[in-house]
Amino acid sequence: MVRNVVISVAATLFLAAHAFARDWYPDETSMPAAIEFSVQPSGGGSVKQFAGTELAFRGKPTAFNKDDPTVLGRILNPRITLTNKPDGSVPMTFEYKSISGDRGRGQDGYFTGDAHKTMIGQNLGGVAWRVTLYDGTPNATPIYTWDSETDTGRRQEIQCGISEPRSFSLTIRPGGPLSPSEIFNRVAKIRAVALPARWSHC
Repeated sequence: MVRNVVISVAATLFLAAHAFARDWYPDETSMPAAIEFSVQPSGGGSVKQFAGTELAFRGKPTAFNKDDPTVLGRILNPRITLTNKPDGSVPMTFEYKSISGDRGRGQDGYFTGDAHKTMIGQNLGGVAWRVTLYDGTPNATPIYTWDSETDTGRRQEIQCGISEPRSFSLTIRPGGPLSPSEIFNRVAKIRAVALPARWSHC
């Protein structure tokens, strides 16, 4: 009986602390941010790998932090792999590690996820990605674009603390002037843009 009371009190204090944190740190909406991927040297073949720059999700600047907006989370070690399969299909896998806040400390960070879905209005729960593939010409012409919202309707969740390596995959769809195999052969650079997302304090 006493043990149950102690557990109940501890749970109540924990929830109260989180409620206080949420009140003290209002939700934020991140600005669009981009990861630039460059192709890695390889011996040719059916696989291309691209290493990306790290990304910081920053909140909208305010009068108090105009020059240094809050870092809500980060994407570390981003990598994209394209595989040209014998049947002509080209799967693309986006791998990364995410952290909340500036250094991955959950208590000082933010998270975004499906909990932010609403019945009406724009859904900003989770991070939506727009991935564009470019060829190797001097002007870097876009040759394929994939949008996570229009293609799958799914967004990627960023959790509190440091997450294990995460990934999501898609298959390049035929239908444009270039076949998936031609896109694979010509792609030399990739850009992944994280669209605005809603974040809550951990």
